[in-house]
Amino acid sequence: MLDASLKEELGPMKTELYHAYLAAWCFKRKIENLSHRLETETREFLLEELTSLRALANEIVLRLCSLDDDKSRYSFHAANKVLGQRSAVDPAMKTKLAKAVTKYRKTIGTLKTQHRNRYIAHLSGDHYPDPFLVTEMVEGLSGPLAAALDLISLIWGAKQSFGFHLGSRDRTIDFVTEIATERKAKS
Repeated sequence: MLDASLKEELGPMKTELYHAYLAAWCFKRKIENLSHRLETETREFLLEELTSLRALANEIVLRLCSLDDDKSRYSFHAANKVLGQRSAVDPAMKTKLAKAVTKYRKTIGTLKTQHRNRYIAHLSGDHYPDPFLVTEMVEGLSGPLAAALDLISLIWGAKQSFGFHLGSRDRTIDFVTEIATERKAKS
């Protein structure tokens, strides 16, 4: 769907989602290893770890919400507008994209209203969550991440994936697969 100039213009959206997946992978790994670390680490470590987990969860929420920002140049709404103005883009694809952007907004609605608006960006929540109760965030992140990935893939015209190659003797971490594995395990 995108030519080279559009890929460059809309590239920051993909980078934003990459960083959301990176943070989600780190969050997942920290949660998986938390019980073992609690047995061997200090109480100071507990404070550091729980604070880090909350910061990672907040980062994921903010990044997913930024992809839904009406006024950003680097959001799904901006991509929809840019692609909607291109005559080279198939009208059926324009319609599909517009519907997918609307669906994404609905998918992240709870994250946006219950987490970002109340506790991160505006602090308007009457019942601020206990900063040490981070496990409640696990349930709400994999679905919006997958929805954002589906939308990026639609825009790019091919399935996208995000990962990190640790080194020549190490594996490449596939963030998408590892986060999707979490979703399948819970289904």
